[in-house]
Amino acid sequence: MQALEAYEGGKTLNDQIHAMEQGGIGSVGIHVGIGSSSFKQEYQNDTVTYAGGTLASEGNITIAAGSEDAAKGNINAIGETIQGQNVTLAASHDIDLGAGTNTQTITENYSSKGSSLGMTITGGAISGVDASFSKVKDEGTTETTTHTGTTVTASDTLTMQSGNDTTITGSQVGGKTVKVDVGGNLNISSLQDTETYRGDSSSMGGGISVSMSSGSKKDWLDDSFRKYDSTPYVPGTTGGSAFLGKGSMDSDYASVTQQAGIYAGEGGFTVHVEDNTRLTGSLLDSTASEDKNSLTTGTLTMEDMGNKAEYDVKDIGISYTHYGTDAEKYKHYNESGLVPDLMPGAEDEASSTTHSAIAPGTITTTKEKTDLSQINRDTANALNKLDHIFDKKTIEEKQELAKLFAKNGNELIHKVSEHYGWADGDANKVALHTLIGGLTAQIAGGDFSNGAWAAGVNEQLSKEILKLADGDPAKAQLYSAVVGIAVNSILEEDTETGAAVSQYGMKWNNFAIVWGAKEIASVALAAAGFTISANTIKDAQQNVVAVYNNVSGWVDAAGDVIGNEWQDLVVFAKSKGQLKRMPKRKIDELGGENYTQGLKRKVGKSHSDLYWNPKTGDVYAVPKEKGKGQEPELVDTVDPD
Repeated sequence: MQALEAYEGGKTLNDQIHAMEQGGIGSVGIHVGIGSSSFKQEYQNDTVTYAGGTLASEGNITIAAGSEDAAKGNINAIGETIQGQNVTLAASHDIDLGAGTNTQTITENYSSKGSSLGMTITGGAISGVDASFSKVKDEGTTETTTHTGTTVTASDTLTMQSGNDTTITGSQVGGKTVKVDVGGNLNISSLQDTETYRGDSSSMGGGISVSMSSGSKKDWLDDSFRKYDSTPYVPGTTGGSAFLGKGSMDSDYASVTQQAGIYAGEGGFTVHVEDNTRLTGSLLDSTASEDKNSLTTGTLTMEDMGNKAEYDVKDIGISYTHYGTDAEKYKHYNESGLVPDLMPGAEDEASSTTHSAIAPGTITTTKEKTDLSQINRDTANALNKLDHIFDKKTIEEKQELAKLFAKNGNELIHKVSEHYGWADGDANKVALHTLIGGLTAQIAGGDFSNGAWAAGVNEQLSKEILKLADGDPAKAQLYSAVVGIAVNSILEEDTETGAAVSQYGMKWNNFAIVWGAKEIASVALAAAGFTISANTIKDAQQNVVAVYNNVSGWVDAAGDVIGNEWQDLVVFAKSKGQLKRMPKRKIDELGGENYTQGLKRKVGKSHSDLYWNPKTGDVYAVPKEKGKGQEPELVDTVDPD
């Protein structure tokens, strides 16, 4: 990003030097102004930490609750720590070991506002006045929940006995040797730590400047007064601008970070349960040889837990600028009028599965037959803790970098196209816009496909857009934003990114928003006089594929940069829009990781990605290899969408 910023700074300095060379040094003026500004920043951290008790002994510990009264024959512990040589928990009714909840809520609010009023004095007279105002607001709340589980640890033997149920939630019990006898059900379940972020931002402002006329128009037009040293007539000008923006940033995280369970050492575990044993993302673990581990239960239920992290960032705005002089209008030709001010949408998600597992040993079910081959015995790889993927500062930096990259990338396309004589809509320009659009989306934190097709189709339609806009850059950018929304709506990609990369392509290439749901975009396009169809998208895809096939060096270089996303692009294009990467929701519907790994092993395609045709249900495996676009191979057929 520093390199791009340095490049931008160099261009700005060069423009300023050029302006001085062209215009010389004008009249000296003094600007006098008054203004006010204020800002307010609030930070609040509310933390609640569960403080459980500790019971520790170098000898034996026995906790017993015996009574015919159900209310008195129970052992309940929340976030407690119990440590001893031999530990015994005995209850005539229930044993319930739970976890305490820790919460943290961080609220950050920032707001600022300012206004100014000024005048310029030249030659003892007022030559101009100006005024401006702005208001910015940014609010964000992070809520985090973790757990303090109960831990029961015996350096020698842990014994647990309950007349009815034993429940272990978000907690761990263990010893060198573990003996558990449950008269009812044994329920062991893990808990997920969570973190959510909700942020909203808004900005608005505007300004106006008025330059007074100087000299006498009548005298200036009268030849008798037109002398070499006479003061020329300079007409007055008025310029103004206004902007309005709004953004949102949402993130959700939920993952098991520590598995609940029974943990035995070299002495193993002996667990007897009269009714059902239910493991939910939890373990019966042991470091002993399998002959020392045994579970006898009426029935056995094992459930996994899905972990997920995701975030979604949106930032949209619009601005209006009127420049007072023709020179300024020409200099800022692509920024005049009512134009969108967009950021590429940023979104990402990650997931993992915390499995239930039982260490190798003997398992006996007394009330039903159980297929022991289906029981997961891999306790070492069961947790699969999910890492955090959301970082507010990093995402904001990526969005700014993406916007800067898009500006310079599209300007470069313009220069390259002029050099080679490529007209608007040329297959080579379509391909380059597809690449720049895809990379812009990826730099911002989205998928390559979020920006690729919208940018390519926008270039495909650039002649029609310019004709419809009568050459007005503001109108053309609005139409391009609508095209991006429509394309990504059809392809089920991120519409904010589609609008942004399409507008960037028009603004910084052809001249160097409308936003909402698919229905709004369709109405706007119909009113504009053209429609986006599957054939239009396929035409753009074919242009990309043509360049892909003819310029292998460029393809390989692009593949090295964008990795697997390039494979998505090539597979989608070569299949003429038939194949897309198989979505996670469909994979989960078919069995998740078990389906994908089982299918790859079955067909011998372990180093492949799965693609499918949503209309036919055909599933294809494509070998992973950057930049080469391997051929899809049919490996399965499932129910289509």
